[in-house]
Amino acid sequence: WPDRDDITAWTPSLGDDGNERTLQHGSRLMGGIGLEGLSLVWTDTACYVFQYDGSDLVYADRIAGTGCGLVAQKAFCEVGGSAYWMSGRNFHRYQGGVSAIPNADDVLAFVFSDDATDTKSIDPNFVSKTWCEHDIKNGQVRWHYVSRESPNGEPDRYVDVNIGGDWAWTVGTRDATTGTIFRMQDSSVVTVDSDGVIQVHDEGHDLNGAAMEFFLTYGLYT
Repeated sequence: WPDRDDITAWTPSLGDDGNERTLQHGSRLMGGIGLEGLSLVWTDTACYVFQYDGSDLVYADRIAGTGCGLVAQKAFCEVGGSAYWMSGRNFHRYQGGVSAIPNADDVLAFVFSDDATDTKSIDPNFVSKTWCEHDIKNGQVRWHYVSRESPNGEPDRYVDVNIGGDWAWTVGTRDATTGTIFRMQDSSVVTVDSDGVIQVHDEGHDLNGAAMEFFLTYGLYT
């Protein structure tokens, strides 16, 4: 971090607060986000909490959790002061502490299969392209990832969780390399597919004037 009085002064010296700190868990930094009064910093294997304390050291830090590092630079989002993210083997949230997102076990085997023939699971060669979005209108946090069956090495599948109460999970297909909120007044979402086409979601009930493909998948039940 830089000196408090000169944000261009990053080199540690006796005359300023610019400094650096080595984190003990992980082999590289992956990302960070500001929450209410603190910041989360992720390595590839752990999550740290940094908090400004006004001392000569500027920031106090503590380990929030291990085995919960960030899988990709854009694989997190912030919702209402809480953080949600994907690690290499699970889905996590920070709400005063790190915990697994409820009911994540419902989809872990689907997303993180070690079986190379399971083509719907995430492709470890393209895990860095995983990205996360907050779907405000539908109350969901969604991760887009490259599956082993992706025809072009771009995100083609998603997994999302309803954070509005029941923590239900959904998996599906969508060609979406990135996305963002389009209009805050109605929470419209736009995504960009692998051909560079910009798509607006949740407007109308069709797909560019055509009927949308639909299907239903169900599991064993008694």
